[in-house]
Amino acid sequence: PIAARTGDFDNVPVGSAASAYTASASCHTSGCAPSDLASYDINSWKLQLESSKVLAQGTGSVIRANPGDLTGCIYDITVNWVENDITMTQTMRIRTL
Repeated sequence: PIAARTGDFDNVPVGSAASAYTASASCHTSGCAPSDLASYDINSWKLQLESSKVLAQGTGSVIRANPGDLTGCIYDITVNWVENDITMTQTMRIRTL
């Protein structure tokens, strides 16, 4: 919730690669700052999407639907992949408190 309120998840575009988000190894084994944990989480998610073992040509994005609203963050999370030569898209809207 802290990283969400400070905007660390507000714009994760579909074309951005996992390497664009630095992932501190310390986030996995010990505590780290909220913004570092957000980068770690985005990097881990993007690596899973980019793995051909998980999704064929997988990509994903996170876009905040209500920037500036401090009462709760609403995000559209989209995952794209190719299945039988057809591009598939799934979007989910979530809200944090």
